[in-house]
Amino acid sequence: MNINNLQRFLNTDHPYYHQGKGLLLIGACLFAIGFLFEYFIVPFPRNPSEHLFEYWVICLVHVTVATLLYLIFFFLVNHLVNTQRWKRYKEFFSVVAVLFLIGFVNWLIRDVIYDNPYNHSLGILWEEVWHAFLSGGVILFLALNVYTHFLQRKHEKQAAHIHFNKTLSASDRSVKIEVDSDQQFYIDTGSFLCARSEGNYIEVFSSTSAETNRTVYRFTMNALEQRLKSYPGLFRSHRSYMVNIDKIQQVEGNAQGYMLQVENLDFPVPVSRGRIEAFRKLAD
Repeated sequence: MNINNLQRFLNTDHPYYHQGKGLLLIGACLFAIGFLFEYFIVPFPRNPSEHLFEYWVICLVHVTVATLLYLIFFFLVNHLVNTQRWKRYKEFFSVVAVLFLIGFVNWLIRDVIYDNPYNHSLGILWEEVWHAFLSGGVILFLALNVYTHFLQRKHEKQAAHIHFNKTLSASDRSVKIEVDSDQQFYIDTGSFLCARSEGNYIEVFSSTSAETNRTVYRFTMNALEQRLKSYPGLFRSHRSYMVNIDKIQQVEGNAQGYMLQVENLDFPVPVSRGRIEAFRKLAD
């Protein structure tokens, strides 16, 4: 993998799970899995003669510290950082930061649970940080997998009960979209399938009896949504997608939300977790 491919990989969008109920559920998974992992697997050698408490108490202290640091770190991220456009590199560096903090804080509190004259040596610091990355990385990976599996099952069950039995779009109508005083384009609400954005450009997909058409315009999805907000059947399902509800053939669930199979399209249209409730209301 060359440097350009690595940059593209790291700049790819990544689902952000560490917010709201998700943050608390992942924290609960971290605590439970972390305690079981530390107590029963014992990932690193231990010296009972150094222990100031029973081993289960020491495990409890370690996982409590780790869970609290995870919750506090992402609570601050949620309030200080724009998580709407979360990228892989942001997820990577956030996890690295959390794991380092866990190792560092466990080093600071060693005097509370271990009787060792070298508790605060640099060698022990390196040991705590290394242990945090090894065992903490595994535990966080397991916790995230448990949570995403829970989300997928939940969304799959919801999607199985979503059916659109009524027509939401108005009769076929050509809507004029003005880019500026010199540029404009038209969207036919009857043949419109979906719109997909990339930066300041949108791809508009529409279909006729013969073929599916794709047209690119210099326009933003936010502006398009504002222009088409009087048409309830044209739904903003994701920050990068708008879809014609009447063209949906199938709804499937995954960890990120729903995936829509739209007639005459060879790619799925996502419904993000933040848009699920609004989407489900359209089916009521």
